[in-house]
Amino acid sequence: MTAKLREAEENLHKAEKHLKTTMFRWSADYMSATPYLEKAAEGFRAGQDFARASSTYVRLAEIQHKNQATFRAAMHMETAAKLHLQYAPKQPGAAKEYYQTAAAYYGETGELGKAAEMLLKGAAALEEVGYTDVEKMYVHTRHRYTRSQEQLSLIQQHDDIPDKPHFAVDVFRKSASFFLKRKAYDDVVANYAKQILLFQAIDQKENMYKAFVSIVVLHLAKPDVVAADQAYMRHLQDDGYLHTDECALSEDLIGAFKRGDEEQLKVVLKKPHWQYLDTPIGRLARTLTMYSTNKSHPAMPQPRNNHVALKPAPAVASPPVTLPVPQTSHQQHEELEKLHPEVVPAQKPAHEQEEDVSFDLT
Repeated sequence: MTAKLREAEENLHKAEKHLKTTMFRWSADYMSATPYLEKAAEGFRAGQDFARASSTYVRLAEIQHKNQATFRAAMHMETAAKLHLQYAPKQPGAAKEYYQTAAAYYGETGELGKAAEMLLKGAAALEEVGYTDVEKMYVHTRHRYTRSQEQLSLIQQHDDIPDKPHFAVDVFRKSASFFLKRKAYDDVVANYAKQILLFQAIDQKENMYKAFVSIVVLHLAKPDVVAADQAYMRHLQDDGYLHTDECALSEDLIGAFKRGDEEQLKVVLKKPHWQYLDTPIGRLARTLTMYSTNKSHPAMPQPRNNHVALKPAPAVASPPVTLPVPQTSHQQHEELEKLHPEVVPAQKPAHEQEEDVSFDLT
């Protein structure tokens, strides 16, 4: 093992000589350095120095990219990512960057299918070491496969090449499983909508009909019975769908929800057809219930035909009402005097107020 590491060091040193610029060599000789770097990376890997092996593979990939050997650069960048996860699984950020770079290299060569496959591999490898921030990788995977399918359709139209988009099916299913774990049902519906287009392109009617049922289940899991019914009506536009078991399954499932029939729902969910769908969809379907389709937002059942006796509300004591006390003429005089003292004449005290009476004695 020590001999392999020593040999790797020697090859790395030789590669460095070709990469250095001198007075007589103004640019690095990438072509001559490449074989030495490749031997050095393999030597570090054989000597189980995974850290140096990973960094050497990264450098090798970058130099090959400059030499226009982009396909091999992508392969070596993937190797660097795998080695990084072996010696530093708790620091997966660099490995994620390497996988994304490898996918970008494949994209430059026009291998969009390979690019999507690389992102899918990277997302799965990162999840295995506990890294959860891989949603963008799955989204980019679907995007690249969609573009790959579009390019393939154009090639078929002009060159009459037989269709080969079968490799995309596995990617769509794995990305759907990823979003289902996070209950991102809208993303899964969009995923199955793209799967339907794919199955139409490769003339797989049975898988397309299974995707129809899957979309209905996903809408009911949100829960959104109206959206499920609308999707079912759109699916009926396919002439062959009406006479399939998948169509009957969707119809019975939606009908049970429309009627609020829990017993009928149990009967539908016991049918053996669910085992022929994608495993995550079959599991999700068996968790559907009438009033708690989504545990995070349970729907409370309403009582039916139950007459509940309403108790009268307890009487609330009214506040006492204070009636105004009529004012006497003396009180009125005092208030008027306060408001207009210059108008009101002074009033004598009550004991001095005597009415002047004159008598005519003649």
